[in-house]
Amino acid sequence: INKAQHWVLGPEQTGITPPVRRRQADDVSVQTVRHNLEQTIVEYITTQQDAQDHLAGIFHGSVPSQRHQQFYHSDRYVRAELQGQGIGFITSEEMSQELFSWLSNLHLRCDKTRNFPDTKYVGCVLMPE
Repeated sequence: INKAQHWVLGPEQTGITPPVRRRQADDVSVQTVRHNLEQTIVEYITTQQDAQDHLAGIFHGSVPSQRHQQFYHSDRYVRAELQGQGIGFITSEEMSQELFSWLSNLHLRCDKTRNFPDTKYVGCVLMPE
């Protein structure tokens, strides 16, 4: 049986089921679920003290982090591996910017020697963490 016969006869007579196509409503619900999950993650990071303590601990070296070690590694090729690894789970531009801004402020609170955040550290270490 070829495809033309399948569509004329129908799946009941040919025993072949057509491919299942996702409805647009399914795509919308998946996007809504992802958006809600990302929002929950950003809210948790920005409001919960244990999340803030964890991220500050990464910066200070009291919480083990491979990204932190790579960022300060003496070999520039090891440091370069952090580039292009992405900034984590958050895909929403708006929430990503909100989180980046919040993490930049956290970085300033942790590093008293700076008047401005190290945005490279924030993007390569704190955002993915």
